[in-house]
Amino acid sequence: MMLDVAKLAKVLALADSANAGEAATAIETARRMLAREGKRLVDLVSGLAPAPPVPAAPASPPAPAWAQPSRHASPPPPPPRQGDAALEPAQVIARYGSREAALAPCSREKLLRAAVARWSRPQEAPLDRWTRSLDGWTTASLPRHMPPDIRRAVETAYSLPTTIAGAMAELEYWERRDRELAALVPHRVAGEASQTHLDLPAHARAIVIRRLVEHGLRAQTAQDALARAEYWRARAGRGSWVEAALLEDLRHLARLEGAVEQNDEDKGKPSHFRTASERREEVVRMLTDPETASLSDREIARRVGVSPQTVGNLRRRTGTGE
Repeated sequence: MMLDVAKLAKVLALADSANAGEAATAIETARRMLAREGKRLVDLVSGLAPAPPVPAAPASPPAPAWAQPSRHASPPPPPPRQGDAALEPAQVIARYGSREAALAPCSREKLLRAAVARWSRPQEAPLDRWTRSLDGWTTASLPRHMPPDIRRAVETAYSLPTTIAGAMAELEYWERRDRELAALVPHRVAGEASQTHLDLPAHARAIVIRRLVEHGLRAQTAQDALARAEYWRARAGRGSWVEAALLEDLRHLARLEGAVEQNDEDKGKPSHFRTASERREEVVRMLTDPETASLSDREIARRVGVSPQTVGNLRRRTGTGE
């Protein structure tokens, strides 16, 4: 019988439920579906090898000294995901209804702007829709140089994602928003060295979210691990820190899977009894059963839920020695 991939995907989607019981049931169901095919949860990402690298373009002659970028130029932006094609202005305008509506700050941007207002310096009109700097930090600055106050402000402007899949969804939102703005305003300021077309507070938030996707969150479900693996593969396997985080995800999920398997083994063991009388009866039964009478007092006590002294006393009364 072939694995029903569509059904498995629906089950894994439930593993991200806020209801702990529902999430645990989904993980267990997915594990059993895979087990019937001789697979485990960690096998889900085994086939996600990095995409083959794009052949390098032929080397071009070195540019003259006057055309060389200065040592203060901004670093290149993260490599785009495969399939992230540039948008046409007409596409963006059609989505929002007008150019003005497309350029207007979205609801998330408004929250971010309010959170960093005290450090914000706007661009000169007519580009005052964008922020020039936040406490001296600009889009040309390195992400690691973001001031701590700015980082905390954008992290708390609204709730951070708690799962990799959730972080991936927000990152995709900002990446699309960046492409939309690039389609409408390809050159915000002539000669400006910028990594993004997002407004600066949104750019700061995207940096925070990208780090959550790459290594800041631990995968709690197979869906999380798959989201990170797809992110890594879409970028041609770039980023050793992403690979390291993915491997740690697999180790974590393997430990969770091992705990589930151990629970399955424990299900066959005698359960604890509700009353003292029931526990005493079970101890006597085990002491008089040839298959369990040879067990130690401590082991019988562990299985039934009584003290080893109780087992010893009952063993002496029943006349069954260890």
